[in-house]
Amino acid sequence: MTILSGDIKLLASQRLTDTPDGGGRVTGHEIVSGEHNSLFPDISDLDRAYGVVNLRKAFLTVQTDNTDTYYGANTTVLLPPSDPNVGLSLMSTEDHHDTRAAARDVLERYLARGPKWRGFLYDTQLEGQRAIRFFQRVEVRLPEVGETLVLVGNEGKAGEFEQYVRVLEVTQQLAKFQIPGVPEFTRNVVTCKLADPLRYTFEGEQPTPYDVVTNLKTALRETVVADAANFNLLLQHCYTIWLQADPGDHMGRVAAQGDMRFVLFGHFIINVTLADNFNSHTIEYHLETKDGEKQCIAKAQLMADGMVDGHVSNRDRQQVLEHYLEKIAPVYNGLYAAVEHDLPVNLKQLMDGNTSANVA
Repeated sequence: MTILSGDIKLLASQRLTDTPDGGGRVTGHEIVSGEHNSLFPDISDLDRAYGVVNLRKAFLTVQTDNTDTYYGANTTVLLPPSDPNVGLSLMSTEDHHDTRAAARDVLERYLARGPKWRGFLYDTQLEGQRAIRFFQRVEVRLPEVGETLVLVGNEGKAGEFEQYVRVLEVTQQLAKFQIPGVPEFTRNVVTCKLADPLRYTFEGEQPTPYDVVTNLKTALRETVVADAANFNLLLQHCYTIWLQADPGDHMGRVAAQGDMRFVLFGHFIINVTLADNFNSHTIEYHLETKDGEKQCIAKAQLMADGMVDGHVSNRDRQQVLEHYLEKIAPVYNGLYAAVEHDLPVNLKQLMDGNTSANVA
């Protein structure tokens, strides 16, 4: 008996969700071809702005009244998404029962434990945290945004557990420590915001001037590429999973919400808003401290034809970014110099390029 195209069915897994237990065993529920949102959810404005990864597990099957074998079966993506900011990849874990958590591990398996980081986890980091703190010598480099580290609890012992964490934001603070019987010493306390919350509680250490810890509770390690082929495949295909906001959508949300913020050096906030006037088309850039001090540092005009300041198209990502950086560059450079040299900052004098004044 001939196997027809209508006999090939796509069946849903137990949970079509992005929770850790998403996926699971096959069900009898058919995913109907052409039915909207039968497998993936809609992409929200928030997901378009900040990015999202949706994983869905489904099963291909042949449903006929006999036991004929379908030879040469394979799957491929013939038509990619029409939206250039959306990517789609196929993968198999070769496990009929696994969940999203296991599939994520397969996707990230191109990384392996590397050398120990020249620092130590600072005290206990609790399950569910979206940031970790560790201390290191001042001269040791900081983790880069996008870099992946690995935390290993009870390394080399019974009950060992680990988690790979991707760094989204890095801040640092010099701190002085005193231990009875030894001179005062300085360490750089680094805070890294993470893409995913901690799945375990990792015990850390207290600062020491000797940079040697016996009976280390949690090892902090760099990562290395373990499978270059998988890594290159991810670089080629999976970067588009993180959705980027179109500049036009971005500016539209500014107009609709009246507020957009960026944080610099963990303390200063650049707030981009429309001027508080009726039917305003003036974009104002305000610099604000966490203490509430606020100063307008730049302005731009959003024209009816979508041009910013008459020459920058709000549909051109690169032009919008360069224009934004040009607007904040003098203040950013002044703040960077002040933070780099541990100088106090006065917002008004910062506008004049002077970073050596006292804090207001």
